Formats: sequence, structure tokens, C-alpha cells
Amino acid sequence: MDRLLKYLLAAALCTSTLMGGKVQCPKHSMILEGTKPGMMGSTYHEHLEMHQIAGVGGYDGKWQVDLFRQVVTYPWVLNPPVHTDVKVDFRQGIWMQCKADTIGNRLVSNCTGGNMTLDVYKNRIGLHSTNIWIGKITGKNVSLKFHKENQYEPTITGTIKEFAKGELDITVTAPTEEKFVYSDAAPGVLEIELTAKVTPQQYEADVVWEIPDIGNSQKTVNPASGKGAHVTVRYKGLPKHNMDFGEKEFVARVDTGVCKASDSRKVRVFFPRDARNSPESSLPNWFYYWSQTPARKGPATYGDPLGYCQSTGTRADNLLGYYRSKYLEDHYYICDLTNLGPRFPFNTVKYQGDHFVSLHVEGIDTFAAACWHENAHYTHFRNWWFAHRAVHPFDPVEDFNKNSIKDSVESVLDHDNDLIPDSLEPALGFDPSKKYSFPVNVDDEEIDTWFEESKWQIGSADKEDWAKPGKQWP
Repeated sequence: MDRLLKYLLAAALCTSTLMGGKVQCPKHSMILEGTKPGMMGSTYHEHLEMHQIAGVGGYDGKWQVDLFRQVVTYPWVLNPPVHTDVKVDFRQGIWMQCKADTIGNRLVSNCTGGNMTLDVYKNRIGLHSTNIWIGKITGKNVSLKFHKENQYEPTITGTIKEFAKGELDITVTAPTEEKFVYSDAAPGVLEIELTAKVTPQQYEADVVWEIPDIGNSQKTVNPASGKGAHVTVRYKGLPKHNMDFGEKEFVARVDTGVCKASDSRKVRVFFPRDARNSPESSLPNWFYYWSQTPARKGPATYGDPLGYCQSTGTRADNLLGYYRSKYLEDHYYICDLTNLGPRFPFNTVKYQGDHFVSLHVEGIDTFAAACWHENAHYTHFRNWWFAHRAVHPFDPVEDFNKNSIKDSVESVLDHDNDLIPDSLEPALGFDPSKKYSFPVNVDDEEIDTWFEESKWQIGSADKEDWAKPGKQWP
């Protein structure tokens, strides 16, 4: 019972990760493997893992068998499949729990648990009580064969793994930065150095990195195996989706067989805001990626076909965007917001109580204010007036006021000339007899776009803003 308790404790310590990627390990352990041709064209493979549980000096002492795997591979598919889970008695009171399964043309048996131990005495391996020796240790090299007389059984070999302090420790030492941004070149490139420190140092070459993808960005790892204490990963080309940016976790694992440890480092990945190296290179990155967030509303298009963006007006609206209502177009335009300044400063509106207030916004919130405002213009004209568009826009007979709406219809549906059909105004909070229902010199249709702009929740897209500079990278 004491021996079994020691085994269970050692197994638990071997698989429990502590702070800093450190695990407790047996001082001495070994993994042995071997393969040999079997009968009727088959091959037979053995895999043995065990660790020292009681020592009397050096490698001598009791060794607990943790795993004994047998794999027979046949030239044909095994049918019907086999699935067993039984206690196997290896004689002399020695037993293990063995699960056997057929996988295609392979019969795999994994034996774990139980009380199988072997003795190491004067560099020999076997059962000291019976004076039966089935293996030997030369330096740190081990060879073993359970049944010497069996011509189909392989001699399994391996090396002894040592942990002088009974610990395996791995720590990711790089990257040290928490934030990374693609270059503004075309294509954009992001390169990250990954390093890890392992104790004992001899296992640093066994470090295997788990390296995340960044959407469809082309990932190259050096060395290609992704193994070692120093690895470089290079991503080429910005990903297609905004959601592909953000938090990424790099995991370093070291597996010595009996003992495993891991550590990780999280970083956040951003795009260069004002560059034009997204998959749609004709657009600035901020427009391309912010358009994939709730900040954009409706059919926004980047551009300035009328040259309005450089002019100024009430709240500098024309610096942000516009809808060509005279053409009743199926989209609206967003201007180059860099014209506002490095942080895209703007004063948006909020309707509070019975009046509008001005609130300072920046970055993606400025983009949202522009989109929600201009989308309101687009929605108004397309929903209210598109069915009444002039056959010949700007014709002095049919469309004297040159707004692309038939004068004959407009004069009946919009008596106060505020571009909102009179029948809709009461429900929207306007007076159908007044062009200016609010005490400001702004017509009611424009005020209704302010209502829409006011609906944007400032800061609600902050966690989706992966621009540098931006809400998550000031």
C-alpha cells in the first residue's frame, strides 16, 4: 500500500503545473522503445516508461512502471474492432490495468496503474528476488527485453533522464512587450521573438512552441519545426478580419516523457491605423477594419467625389462625411478623418432631456458619429423619397428646387419643406407645420440625423478597436 501511495503521489506531481511552469519530477526516469518485424508481415512495437521510487544509491533501487504500451501493426484492417479494458496479471502478484483498441490496422494496448515494479541492481534490471535480469544500464543508456527467447519481441532502448532537484521548470522570457503592431509596409509584417529558459538546461532543445495563427496572415516559423529555446515567428500580410487582431497566446512546452511542463505569454496584436496595407489597399486601415465593427452603420463608402471634405460647416460635418441626397445614391461617403488631427477629435451630439449637448470624442467614436449620422441621411432619402424621385432630376419643370424629388409630390407630402413627410413628423417628435421644430437654425431632417448620431454609445466599440493609435493603444 505504501508503494502504491508513493506512485500515485509521484504521478500527480508529474502532471501538476505549478507557478512559472514548474513541475515536480522524479529524480530518475526512463523511456524505452523498440520495434521489430512480427509474424505474417506485421510489426511489433513496445514502449515502456518508469521512474525510480526508492533508491539505495545512483540508479539502484525500485522503479515503478508508469506505462507499458504494445502496438502491433498488420498489413490488413482489423475487423471486427476490439475494445477491452481489463486487469492483466503478469504473474507473481504483479498486475496493471490494460486497455486494448483496434485502430484501422493497428492493435494498441496501453497498460497503466497497478503495481509493476522492476529492480535496478549493479546496472542490471529485473527482479532481484528471483535473480532474473532482463536489462542493463551502461552509463545513461538502457536496453531491456522482457523475453529473451521470443524472436519477435524487440529489445527496447532509451536513456535515463535526471532531475537533480526533482524539478522541471520552463519560463517564457520573450516576448517582453505586451503589444505588437504590423509594419505599415505593403505587405505589412509582424515579427515576434520567442525565447524560453528551461531548468535543467539540457532540455532546452526539447522545447516545442504552440504558435497561434493571425487569421489568413502568412505565418513563417524559424526553425520550421517550432522547436528550441529560441524561435522567431513572422506574419506577412494583414489579416482579412478585424476579429483576427487582439490577444494571442504563445505556449512553450517541454516534454521529457515522464515529466512535462509548460509556460505561456500573451500579447495583443494591432494594425497601423493610417496605413493602407489591409487586404483592401485602396482604403485606409481604419476605415477597412472599423467598418467591421458596430461603429459603422449602413452602406459607408470611403471617398470625396464632390470635394466637400475640405470645407467646414456646422460642427464641421463636412469634414466627416456626407450623403449625396440630390442623387439619392445607395451609399454615403466618409471623409479622410486624418484631416481632423492625429486623434480624430470631434464634438458629437447627445440628446439629453429636451436638448442637445456637445461631447468630445476621438478615434473610432468619431468614425461612428460620422457613420450613424450619414446613414440617417441615406435612410431618410431612400425610404421617404426614392419612390418619388424625379424622372429628370434638376429639370426646372419637374424638379425646380433640384433635390431629385418630384415637386408635385413634395408640395403635397411636405408642406413645411423640412424634407420629412408631414405624416411622419409627429411620431418622430417634430411639428409638421414647422421647418425648424427645435430652437436652432437647422431643419428637422438634419435634426433627426442628430437623433440617430446620439444613439451611438460612446466607448462601446473600444474593445474592438485594434488600431495603433486607438482606444486600446493610446
